[in-house]
Amino acid sequence: MFQYRYFLWLYPLIFGLILLAAGCNPAKPISFEVQPDDGNFIEYGFGGGELGADYTRISIRGDGQVTFYYLLPYSGTGPQEQIIREHQLSDVEIQALFQSLVDAGLFNLTNQQTQGADVPRTSIQASIDNHELDVSFDGTPEAAIHSYITSLIQEIYPISFSTCQILELASSFLLIEAGASRGEVTLCLGEPAEMQEFDLPSGPFFGPSEGLAALLEPGTPIEEWIYYDDDTSYYFWFASDTGETKEHWRLIDKANYPKGAIF
Repeated sequence: MFQYRYFLWLYPLIFGLILLAAGCNPAKPISFEVQPDDGNFIEYGFGGGELGADYTRISIRGDGQVTFYYLLPYSGTGPQEQIIREHQLSDVEIQALFQSLVDAGLFNLTNQQTQGADVPRTSIQASIDNHELDVSFDGTPEAAIHSYITSLIQEIYPISFSTCQILELASSFLLIEAGASRGEVTLCLGEPAEMQEFDLPSGPFFGPSEGLAALLEPGTPIEEWIYYDDDTSYYFWFASDTGETKEHWRLIDKANYPKGAIF
């Protein structure tokens, strides 16, 4: 009888030690020395959730070719606008990026059940040196992984993360380049303080938009957006030199002048 009671007491102790040992020895992270080639890739997408929310996807190939897709937040007019940018990494840069992601635990990520239709999601497909990954989960993975992706995207397309919204207007102005759409400018700067339309004059003229005479034919319809800070007026001019409809006009030029300047 004494031996029987002794073993009844011993079993829970042994079981507890096993659980403790398991908790102290987590699964070893999957890490290996990366040697990327043309067959390697990472497809990384995140965002969405609510209908019309912005969504980001980036395709990174082992040969260094990067294609970035950004679905802008729906503005309520026309189709939801998508921005596409391409970028090329050197052999050294792509090897370093893939190695950093692997070392950060990329191939330790696992699928998670969604918590609801309106929750932003992340999906990742990858194939690197015979290691395969296909996962999706709510939110984004740990910062060590996500930061490598976001840093690369911000290099390709800073506006996609609304970086300029946390900057002064003067700094945001510098981020916006010719060819930007209305949606891109609005994403960065919000709605303009003033907006007007006019046809480019046929003769010489003076004013903030006089530089457009060297870029467009006389009579071209122009849409002008104006933003202000305490000291400066910021002008953006949208038009088309190929006859597209107004919703497809792009930023032709921009300029800034001291507030209250007389032309």
